[in-house]
Amino acid sequence: MAPENHAQLTPCSNLEPRQLLEYVPAHHIVICKVCSYAIQPLAISRHLKNYHQIYRGTRRPFMRYVASLDLREPQDVVIRTIPEDPIPFLPVVNGFACCIPNCRYISISVKLMTTHCNNKHQTIHQTDARWRHARLQTFFKGNRTKYFEDTDGLPGAYRISPCPDGNATNGLNLDTVDLALLQHFRESTYSSLSSDPLVQKIWRTVVPEMAYTNLYLMQGLLACSALHLADLQPARRRELTIRAVSHQDKALPLFRAVIPGINDLNCHAAYAFCHLLIIFAYASQDKAKYFSLAQQDLENDTSSYLHLIHGGCSILISVKSVISTGPLRWLIPDNGHADNSTYCEDSRLKSLGFLSSLEPDDAWQGMAPAVYLDAFFKLRTTFHRAYTRGALLTIWDIVHAWPAQVPDDFLRLLSDEHPGALILLAHYCILLRRLESYWYMKGYAAGLLSRIQSRIGQKWYNWIAWPLQDVGMEERSIEIHPESQHLRMTDQS
Repeated sequence: MAPENHAQLTPCSNLEPRQLLEYVPAHHIVICKVCSYAIQPLAISRHLKNYHQIYRGTRRPFMRYVASLDLREPQDVVIRTIPEDPIPFLPVVNGFACCIPNCRYISISVKLMTTHCNNKHQTIHQTDARWRHARLQTFFKGNRTKYFEDTDGLPGAYRISPCPDGNATNGLNLDTVDLALLQHFRESTYSSLSSDPLVQKIWRTVVPEMAYTNLYLMQGLLACSALHLADLQPARRRELTIRAVSHQDKALPLFRAVIPGINDLNCHAAYAFCHLLIIFAYASQDKAKYFSLAQQDLENDTSSYLHLIHGGCSILISVKSVISTGPLRWLIPDNGHADNSTYCEDSRLKSLGFLSSLEPDDAWQGMAPAVYLDAFFKLRTTFHRAYTRGALLTIWDIVHAWPAQVPDDFLRLLSDEHPGALILLAHYCILLRRLESYWYMKGYAAGLLSRIQSRIGQKWYNWIAWPLQDVGMEERSIEIHPESQHLRMTDQS
């Protein structure tokens, strides 16, 4: 049996069989979701061991699952002339199909297509189109590769096109540093964005390929890669940060131009960019001195990042259903069932619901109390979710659950440095601190909390005592005035 043409080794021993393997009954095949190709029945055990480090004991459930399926050898798999839909988890590549009537020859190589037309159809002098562009898929790799055409079609953003030759990338000329950054993203950065192998696969393959046909996404990808490399190579931090900012400055106007016309075709690239935008916002929080936007004082604006995240997430609400069935669907946070039986809400969090009545102030005028309470209840839900997610908690759980959900009125309160809004943001830092294992979150919670502490009035210091303690900043707290002592919060053990 010929060796498999595979992706790089990706440990998946923590996955369930159905999470890693996709059965396609119409074709009697099983697809590895991480490697994006079908596995020959007799090679499944070896594939699990060699490419995903699933060894004998852990492999048994997988083999029991496979034994229950009706699988066929590659030579017995029937490829339908007109598939109803693209086969899930198989990449769609740009190729060519012969235009001669009744000829079904297809290839991913223009050279082979030219040879075919010249030799089989003697069309060397034909002026009409001899072949057309086609979207192709294949079940197997190696010497079992056999392409078939996706005649039903996919939206443009679903397509995975081969990388272009040279440095020209849809209007972007990549120099040697940028080419190295692109390589760094595909070899290292992608794995730092998630611990989920399926999500890592998307960042390593699907998103970079989308970037070749979406200039703003390529710029955002290079910016993220540069910041990651700067974190790994402190000696080059200034050089790489300046380059990251340069790419991001170029990406944002292009992205803004796409937003008014967001649709089913371009939403996937936009969604990927929103994720990179969020990562950039967190990773660059201490690098405002490098920004051409420095006049906006990004480092000191406690609400700027929240505005950025809220806007990035909200613009795609209208196409969420399309994204949820597209190639980036695994990037959407899992809202599945979780065990809530052991969750006990901290009384310090619960007490925030009574802030306006316990602390009378001119700040509580007009709609401020109602807006505050709405944001507070959403924050409570986010704390609950963070607890039930446990070790599976990701930055996307935290981002989608609060910054993306709070109303615009709350962001205005935050921009006005309303004490209630600052207090809620301070408590949000408790959740952010739990994500400091990610390189782009290092020190973010402490930095944001420090800016909040410098802006909130002394009257409110006791209300941020818990976040300061949790983030390890209690020794930097300022002494409380006597008149505020009655507000000291409980359960601060």
